[in-house]
Amino acid sequence: MKKLFTILLLTLSSFSFATDIGCTLGTTEEAVYIKFSGVVGKITPKDLKNYGDKGKISVTAELTTKSGKIKKFYSSVDYKKVGERLEFPYVNLSKIYLDTMTKKEFKEIFGPLPDLKCYAS
Repeated sequence: MKKLFTILLLTLSSFSFATDIGCTLGTTEEAVYIKFSGVVGKITPKDLKNYGDKGKISVTAELTTKSGKIKKFYSSVDYKKVGERLEFPYVNLSKIYLDTMTKKEFKEIFGPLPDLKCYAS
């Protein structure tokens, strides 16, 4: 079996706002991951002017444990400016693998369907 590695990147971002990012939980045979799908919130034209046609943004995923504590996971994803939106052109690569725990350990900590919120800031 392939061993999956996670590179968590906390990068400085030029975002002057926080906006919602679409995200979901997924699993492979060996690991749980968070997949980012794109910017959900509206970006003002003023904020949009701060970004080139493409680049990287920092994203944060917050998972709520069964005991109510919030655990944060950080990464950076590529974006592409399309009109007045920022899209993630490499959706299949925009993931954080939670390979520091097994699927069983994940369910023990977070439960079967934990609350998941993602944003860029």
